Amino acid sequence: MTPLIAQADAVSLQASGLEARISRLLDPDRKGAPWPTHDIEQKRVRLAELRDAAKTLYSLAKAQSHADSTSAAA
Repeated sequence: MTPLIAQADAVSLQASGLEARISRLLDPDRKGAPWPTHDIEQKRVRLAELRDAAKTLYSLAKAQSHADSTSAAA
């Protein structure tokens, strides 16, 4: 695994873990929920966007690594 892929993988894993923790915090049934219900959906949407960005970063890193290894072999 190249350093770029390893770094992108780490970011993706961190985003997934962060998503789980934030989802628990945003649970409207949680006692002492810090935000009004209408804000929760907006935060969930933003969180999904961040997760998708992390996945895209990982995919781009893999593609770049493949391109680098292909050009090095040529």
